Amino acid sequence: MNIEITQPPIPVLWLDTWCLLTLTRALIGVDETKKAEAEEVIRLVTKLTNERKLLCPEGDQGIEIEQSNNDSLVESARSLQARLSQGIKLQYFQTIHDLQVQRMMKAVAHGDSKVVFPWTDIFYRDPISELETAGQFIVSVRLTPSRDDLDARIASNKSLATQWELIRLKSQSSNRKYEPQLEAEFKTESIAIRKILNELAMKQLSGETATVDELLVALGVVGKPLSWWKRATGNEVDLVGALAFFESEDYRRIWTAPPI
Repeated sequence: MNIEITQPPIPVLWLDTWCLLTLTRALIGVDETKKAEAEEVIRLVTKLTNERKLLCPEGDQGIEIEQSNNDSLVESARSLQARLSQGIKLQYFQTIHDLQVQRMMKAVAHGDSKVVFPWTDIFYRDPISELETAGQFIVSVRLTPSRDDLDARIASNKSLATQWELIRLKSQSSNRKYEPQLEAEFKTESIAIRKILNELAMKQLSGETATVDELLVALGVVGKPLSWWKRATGNEVDLVGALAFFESEDYRRIWTAPPI
């Protein structure tokens, strides 16, 4: 299966969270040289965007920015994002992943030799049209999470980092090579589906009732990909076929195949 990634008509500039925070600190800081340099970067990006020669969209950086304890820095960084992006936003990364998986499923089910990933999939709306119809003001709406929610997210991130480090140390101590480890990681989707179904089946057999949280997890991990596969193939629920897809070379090529 060949993968074609269509290219946008103008360049897209992605600013990493670190870059946004560096620019923000320069703008609100006391170092006039750094402030002037930051303003020049912003002026140039804004100018090129206004001339329809560049897109500098707002992505998922806000998830990281808002975890700061410095409220002034967070608000200033958000304002800078809106200023640079001029209201253009990227889809949430998981949404983009889901779209690509569904496109690959459809291509596999139809026996196609090529799948096309349109550049527009990463945007909520056509950014060129948005810029053409943009008014004088930029409207940016964000939900500010509570401190408790942020603390829970930070704790979750730290837990994930700890688990990944344990996996790294385990692989290192067992002299596990890169290729086998990568192979195992490519199969995590099918492994997760099998694990969830097995846990639900064991509860059913033992007379236990699944909790609401367990059912919600099952809906996301199992129900969602099964519904995609059903839509792609036109068949009824096909667990065997869906698992075969997630264990196939076509599935992993979403990340490993060079675009044509």
